[in-house]
Amino acid sequence: MDPKKRKKLLDFKVPSNRRELRGILGVVIFLSKFCAELASWSSTLSELQGENAPWRWTDTHARVLEKINELVNSQQILQPWNHFSEAPKYLICDASDIGLGSWIGQGERGSIRPCQFHFRKFSPAQLKYPTYQKQLLAIVDSLKFFEGQLRDHKFTVLTDHQPLLSFLRPRQTSQKLARWQAYMREFDLVIEHTVRKENLLADALSRKHK
Repeated sequence: MDPKKRKKLLDFKVPSNRRELRGILGVVIFLSKFCAELASWSSTLSELQGENAPWRWTDTHARVLEKINELVNSQQILQPWNHFSEAPKYLICDASDIGLGSWIGQGERGSIRPCQFHFRKFSPAQLKYPTYQKQLLAIVDSLKFFEGQLRDHKFTVLTDHQPLLSFLRPRQTSQKLARWQAYMREFDLVIEHTVRKENLLADALSRKHK
């Protein structure tokens, strides 16, 4: 993948408060297992998380964030999607109250290597969806975004929202859910549950706009 295009996949903006900073650090914590250098750089930002620490964004923090942006979009983290690899393929999704986040990766469960990220805000209409439908939309929207990579491959969708595991089995009566179900059935996929602590990246991506 072209480095300039890779840069656009995940580009953290300067946080204006601790909540926004937590979203950044959530992604960094997850990705640091692929790049030890991330952990050392993020420690400077973590100092702003202390309850008694004043919120004061300095030039030092700005330089650290710039370096983190460089690292999380580097080949140390993101590997090219390999259509010919026999390694298991995954789509990992999550939804928050304001948006969805997901990523695709390849490798064995527990050491899945990220290939590409996806995240966006919900539309005003989608903000009114119940949690179940927001979580489903995260999967459907991500399938559309990553269709070029996932089509014609067998892969696993990982979600921490357990009610979704049975979505493909019964026939859906709602027109919207029936459309989503029909689209998902076009893929050779299975939906499996993952615990929340193993879903930090998709969770943080879904909250990135907070």
